[in-house]
Amino acid sequence: MPRTDPNANASARVEETTYDSARDAFDALLALSDDSPTNLARCIADGTFFALRRGAVTLGVVVVTFEAPDTAEFEQVAVQEASHGRGLGTFLVTSVIDALRARGVRVIRLATATADVRVLRFYQRLGFRFVGIDRDWFTPARGYPADVVIDGVPLLDRARLEYAP
Repeated sequence: MPRTDPNANASARVEETTYDSARDAFDALLALSDDSPTNLARCIADGTFFALRRGAVTLGVVVVTFEAPDTAEFEQVAVQEASHGRGLGTFLVTSVIDALRARGVRVIRLATATADVRVLRFYQRLGFRFVGIDRDWFTPARGYPADVVIDGVPLLDRARLEYAP
């Protein structure tokens, strides 16, 4: 059942869907969330898609994979840049957490760049906790461009987090 945004003016909803249902919109959003074509192709092939929509417009996406029936990972999370700062990312992620919990998922994991402090702060505010760091993760061997810098910090290491309400 789609979840509706509590902000009356947003009229957004989150629903499970397929990649083919909004391929162009998903491709544009996924390009915002990951620089590795190799990783994106794997996520598209293996992932379950949750879309944040307002009417027919797709504003955001979460791609989830399952390690076990009770363990899921947020592989990709993206919201249109024009919609940042409006609470839609929070609404999207918490809606997907609720949907996964309703299915019996107990552990929700994600990994993101240690260089992106804004993103790390976002996930921690939602209840995710650090469980590890993978040094030198973002390499050309994994499909990432060399010498990427985020807010003046080189993109090198990956932080692993788990949802722990």
